[in-house]
Amino acid sequence: MAASISKGFALCYFFIAVSQGVLLRSKSNSKRDGTPTPIVMWHGMGDSCCARGIGRLQQILQSNIAGVYVHSIEIGANEQEDFANSYFMSVNKQVEQVCRNISSNPLLQNGYHAIGFSQGGQFLRAVAQRCPMGMRNLVTLGGQHQGVFGLPRCPPGSAVICTYIRQLLDKGAMTDFVQER
Repeated sequence: MAASISKGFALCYFFIAVSQGVLLRSKSNSKRDGTPTPIVMWHGMGDSCCARGIGRLQQILQSNIAGVYVHSIEIGANEQEDFANSYFMSVNKQVEQVCRNISSNPLLQNGYHAIGFSQGGQFLRAVAQRCPMGMRNLVTLGGQHQGVFGLPRCPPGSAVICTYIRQLLDKGAMTDFVQER
């Protein structure tokens, strides 16, 4: 576990180094007053806006990019709702809400860079397509832009339980309940 955490932080530091080079050295790196372009982050499924992982990355970005405003997207009134909504709220409703929040946030009016993690990367791609209002760059990590195949850690023919789970997923994947979320 400690090895995976240290790999995670190494990845975060690598990402910061790359983002500083890509995002901050571009011509669109700052507003007219010289402050850095804000960053909007969207977490993945089963996470929340302010949890340890993404919350820590927000702190790292703010401590390494002087004066940057980082907005971590929260869908709901608190972290618990945000967590639940990452599973159960309609994707279209989430994207609509984020579009409204971005357009009404005065600190994002002159543009922003977007960083999405897993499902959050996919949803920020929808934001870029539906309401790009100032998105200058989109960086996604672990997004499923070409879809998802199979059940993780359950290779075909592995265990009987995996076969049953795959069959259930095959039957339920196209139901309205699943497709609307």
